[in-house]
Amino acid sequence: MLMAAAAGLLGYILLFERHQPDTVQRQELARRLFPELNATLVTRVSILTTNGSVQAERQGNRWQLLEPRYPARGQYIDEWLDSVSQLVRRARINAEELSGPTVNLALLGLDPPRASVTIEQGTRKFQFRIGTRAPLGERLYLQTVGATDVDITDCQPFQRMPRRPGDWRDPALLKLSEVRFDRLHLRTAAREYEVQHDPVRRSWRLVRPRPARADAGRIEQMLAELQTVQVTQFAEDFPTADLEPYGLQAPEVTLAFRQGTNAVLTLELGRSPTNAAEQLYARRSSLPGIVIVPRQVRDLVAVPYTELLDYQLLDFPVETAQSVEVCADEKFTLRRQPTGGWGMEPAPEMPVDSALMQEFLKQLR
Repeated sequence: MLMAAAAGLLGYILLFERHQPDTVQRQELARRLFPELNATLVTRVSILTTNGSVQAERQGNRWQLLEPRYPARGQYIDEWLDSVSQLVRRARINAEELSGPTVNLALLGLDPPRASVTIEQGTRKFQFRIGTRAPLGERLYLQTVGATDVDITDCQPFQRMPRRPGDWRDPALLKLSEVRFDRLHLRTAAREYEVQHDPVRRSWRLVRPRPARADAGRIEQMLAELQTVQVTQFAEDFPTADLEPYGLQAPEVTLAFRQGTNAVLTLELGRSPTNAAEQLYARRSSLPGIVIVPRQVRDLVAVPYTELLDYQLLDFPVETAQSVEVCADEKFTLRRQPTGGWGMEPAPEMPVDSALMQEFLKQLR
C-alpha cells in the first residue's frame, strides 16, 4: 500500500506539479500586461497613429493588410504580437496620482495618445493606448482601455511597430510560385518575344518572333532572379491614379505571364522617377497601386530574343536513343540491343564498346 501511494504521488508530481511554474515564473506571469494574449490565435490588428492607420487581418496562414488591401509581412506581425504578449509591468501610476497637478494623461502622451492599438483574438479584444517615453530607461507609458491606472513598460516592442502601412507590406515584386503559367510574353517598342513551356519535356520553346528551341536554363534563371527583386518604394495606392506621369499610360515594357491565351499576371514598367535613373515605376495586374523598382528588372527581361535561344546543335535524350545511322564513306548503324548493350550493322559480330558509345552520344548531345 505504501509503495502504491508513493507511485501515485510520483505520478502526480511528474504529470502536474513538475509543469507548474515556480515562484519566479508566477511573479513574472502576474506582472504580464496581457497574460491571455496568444500571438498565434490573433486574427486582426488595428493601429492608429498620427500618420494614419494600419490594419492587418489573418487569412488562413497569411496576413493581409486592409485599406488598401495588400499582402503583409506575416513574420513581422507575428514577431511583434509575440513581443507584445511578453510585456511586463515595470511600474504603475494610479488614478490618484494622475489627478494631481504634476502628473496627468496629457503630460504622459496619452491625451491624445501617440498610438491606439486594438488586437482581436477570436471574440476577445485587447485595446490599449501608447504614450511618450518615460524619463528613465527604455520605458514608455501605456494605458489599457477602460483602466484608470497607467502602466510603465518596455518600449522595445513599440520601436518595431509600423508607423505607416508600407512598413508591414510584403516587398516582393512577384511571387511566381502562386501563379500557374506556361507562356511568357514580352513587348517593348523595339522588340518582342514569346516563349512557351513544355511540361512533358520540361523545356522551353521560342514561339515569337520565330519558332525555335529556347535555353531552358537561361529562362529559369531569369524567372528565379525576378522573384528576388523587391519593391524600393510604394509610390501610389489609388488604382484610378493618372498613369501618364509614371510613364505607364503606354508602358515602355510589358511582361505578361499567360496560361494558354489567358493573361494571369502582367508586369508593366514605366519611366524613371526624377533624379533616380536607377529606378523605374512599375504596375502589376495582381495588386493595386504603383511601385518603384530597381532598373535591373528591365535589364533582366527586355533582352533580344536571340539571347534566349538554345545554341545546342542537337537536342535528344541520350538514355532513350535506340539507334544511330551513319551515312558517310562507310555506312553503318549502331543499334541498342535487348540486353542493353550496342551492336553494329551490317557486321553484328564486331563488338561495340559500351563506354565509348555512351561517350559518343554525350558528345553528340
